[in-house]
Amino acid sequence: MKPRVFVSLEPVARLAETIPDLDDLDIAYVAARSGASGLIVANPADGGSRDSLTRFDRPGLPLLCVHASLQHVDNLSRLGNAPDRFLISDDGRTVQDFHSIASLAERLVGSHQEVSVLIEPDPQVLKNLIRARVQWVVFATDRVHHAASRAQADDELARLNLIAALARKSGLRVMLYGPVEQHLAPSFAQLEAVEELVPLPTLWQLALRHGWENSLNIFDRWLR
Repeated sequence: MKPRVFVSLEPVARLAETIPDLDDLDIAYVAARSGASGLIVANPADGGSRDSLTRFDRPGLPLLCVHASLQHVDNLSRLGNAPDRFLISDDGRTVQDFHSIASLAERLVGSHQEVSVLIEPDPQVLKNLIRARVQWVVFATDRVHHAASRAQADDELARLNLIAALARKSGLRVMLYGPVEQHLAPSFAQLEAVEELVPLPTLWQLALRHGWENSLNIFDRWLR
């Protein structure tokens, strides 16, 4: 089964400086109409503003995931109920220390909000994350993307497949985050334990060439 595709709106703030009239809410609605299963937005710059997130808490828009840094975990409760999920990384890097994440997961027990964490695809790190009692694990696609040959890419895919299967067996759901090239997209789609995919910056590259109306449809064909 193909993974569900999320659209990341994180690049909007940077690209808005060079692309006039770039509007993240417009992109969110186009993405929703094109079949996106979720949106990922950056944690508000002030670390606690609800206003920028409630814009996305509207009928017709899919699941909202807030990407926050490990150092801001204690402030996430200030964001209110708009986020459906939090994606925690260490300023874009993999997380090694799960103490504050475990505290966040405990505070969210009984709510609709879930926690996902970006980690290295390593069994021992996965074991440490399982103790934090979060719902989702996130693995980066960078090593596959930067592989020097197809053989190396296949080795990295096999490693992801193994650790993703182990994560699912341990009760965690799996998301992949990062670039997905056209020739590798079907291989990512065949990773059975992977439920969700955030192809960043791939979707943005497609959108800048073909428009947001077409980018998700093109990427969907890549996955087949």
